[in-house]
Amino acid sequence: MENKPTWYNNVKIASYVCLVLLAIIPTVVLFAVPRTC
Repeated sequence: MENKPTWYNNVKIASYVCLVLLAIIPTVVLFAVPRTC
């Protein structure tokens, strides 16, 4: 059971990337919206 398939690592990395994007995008929007207005 130690040998995990490569797609398992890819899914884990993708989930981390999605969490990071979800954390970054709202802050970027909050900073960008007042400047465009």
